[in-house]
Amino acid sequence: MNIFKQATRDARFTAGGGSAELRMAAHLKELSQRTPGLEQYAILKFAEALETIPRTLAENAGQDTTSTVSDLSRPPPFPVLTGQVSSLPSY
Repeated sequence: MNIFKQATRDARFTAGGGSAELRMAAHLKELSQRTPGLEQYAILKFAEALETIPRTLAENAGQDTTSTVSDLSRPPPFPVLTGQVSSLPSY
């Protein structure tokens, strides 16, 4: 409980476990498709390098890397990064 309280007090809090890196990699892959020339390959390779972080974390935790990265790659079930206040869906 105390960890949650401390994490919500800091506006610089990001989700852990490699999910932030996977989101950045997805955006970089989209950017690489719109970027002409050799720069697109550098952007794509950087995106691929970011994807190794959650794979390594999952492997070190003894998780199945394929299913873990697949689960993290799916969009969250609630709105994020919208700047709007909303309620979480009930399950």
